[in-house]
Amino acid sequence: MLQSESMSLSEVADRLAFSDQNAFTRHFRKHIGRTPRRYRLETRAAATYNAPSSF
Repeated sequence: MLQSESMSLSEVADRLAFSDQNAFTRHFRKHIGRTPRRYRLETRAAATYNAPSSF
């Protein structure tokens, strides 16, 4: 869900039944070690970096 560009972090938190985005962020940071926003940015950057080139 975090890799979906169409869903906001608030929508992700809601779909995962967190009371609000802050509760989701605290839980995510505790277990993953970074915020959902940072995780999203890093995974997108990695996907872009590792994307096959079109020759």
